[in-house]
Amino acid sequence: NNEEDGFLVIAKNFEKNWEAYDNDKKTYVLKVNFYQQAIKIDKGKHKIKFIYRPYSFFVGSIISLIILLLILVGTYISYRSKWLEQGT
Repeated sequence: NNEEDGFLVIAKNFEKNWEAYDNDKKTYVLKVNFYQQAIKIDKGKHKIKFIYRPYSFFVGSIISLIILLLILVGTYISYRSKWLEQGT
């Protein structure tokens, strides 16, 4: 419960991959005190949520899914060609 407008400063190193939500509404994460992060909050009650969404995780997930798909297709083609050779 905040009695007046202000900032919530988090003693955590600022990184651009953090997202902040104030009462389920996305808000900007600001860099303060050279390395910390903060969000601006208005007067009243708040439910604050920080979510870390690293870009590298999404890139790695996409690459992993592509490689998995290639392995599955390669395995299918390999077994299919062996099966066709045995059938003739």
